[in-house]
Formats: sequence, C-alpha cells, structure tokens
Amino acid sequence: MTEDPVELAIAVAFMNRIAADRESGSIRTLAEYQAQFRGYEDLIAREYSSLWERSAPTDATARVSWNDGAAVADSAVRKLPDRIGDSRI
Repeated sequence: MTEDPVELAIAVAFMNRIAADRESGSIRTLAEYQAQFRGYEDLIAREYSSLWERSAPTDATARVSWNDGAAVADSAVRKLPDRIGDSRI
C-alpha cells in the first residue's frame, strides 16, 4: 500500500464504493471501477485483486458475484478488509 495521502484517499473511496455495491448486491467489473477512478487504474487493480485473493477474475470486464468461488464453507466468503496498508478503515 502506498504512503501517498492522495492514493490512500482514492483507495478508501474505492473500498467505500465496493462496500456500497456489495450491500446492493451488485459488484461491478474491474474496468467499471477503473473508469470511476481515472488516473488510478493500477491502484484500483491492486486493491480489487486484494479483495479476491486467490480467485481474482483475470478479465477486467468479467462480472462476478461477491461470493463467486466461495464454494462451501462460510469461512471462504470474501469479506471487505478492515485495513488498507497500515490504516484501519
């Protein structure tokens, strides 16, 4: 994670957007999030990938459900992180 306060603010705004989308039941594609945060596409890609850990969609236009790949166990359900780098959100 970056120490740049502007990039940190962008990352927090992105996490807020993801949280709102998750609550409404529709996660957008990576490309859609990157379009919302122009100029920070690489940062958004890193943060988006960190949410998906091992099962990140490889296609930036792939639509996924928040729980895609969370097969059986509740422990496999993806959760929003409570930290971005050293900062608690």
